[in-house]
Amino acid sequence: MPDETTEQQTERHQQVQQMMFHNYGTLESTAYDEYPALSVWDCEGVLETLASELSAYEGPLAEAALIAWATEIVAKEAARYRIATDIITEYGFYIRTAIRRAVAPSEHNRAEDWAIQEDDLFWEVASIIFQNAHSLHTPGKAKLTTRLWALVDTHVRLYHNSKINRRHKLNRIRLEQGLCYGLPEREVVPEAERAALAKNGTPVSASHSL
Repeated sequence: MPDETTEQQTERHQQVQQMMFHNYGTLESTAYDEYPALSVWDCEGVLETLASELSAYEGPLAEAALIAWATEIVAKEAARYRIATDIITEYGFYIRTAIRRAVAPSEHNRAEDWAIQEDDLFWEVASIIFQNAHSLHTPGKAKLTTRLWALVDTHVRLYHNSKINRRHKLNRIRLEQGLCYGLPEREVVPEAERAALAKNGTPVSASHSL
């Protein structure tokens, strides 16, 4: 509260924490009511999220008011797990298809790039879906499949493909200048890039470690 001293704020926070502790079972039940399939670990995650929000509570120090406020947060956070699980379960194959399309070979052979693993990308996307579960669950102008495809494409293109393109460009420059010693070990030059370098008079073997 803005007019409270630091000591008063500390005391207030301790009182809020104490009331939360006494009602832990009630809040835990709220989480399971919202999503019965919630795991024990995810339920703890829901309540940890609530704990991180306690400092934002500015209502009266009355148990009923505090628990009503906390119940809304717990229910919303538990719903996040339910929505994300439903989306990932129902559209998992679709998401993986979008990932494979996003990392399909173009200028460089993505399949030969060890930084790209479908399972890794899938769980990165799953994490983004979890963070944006409520907005994805809200009907929009575009269908959910369209929004998921755009989400995957944006993540792979901006986070992975652009990074890989920059690395390949740097590798190509260093190879052309004979600076192979400065590149990471076990970096295999993709076939398409080897062919391009060979045309420019810089032959590189398939097993060449940069």
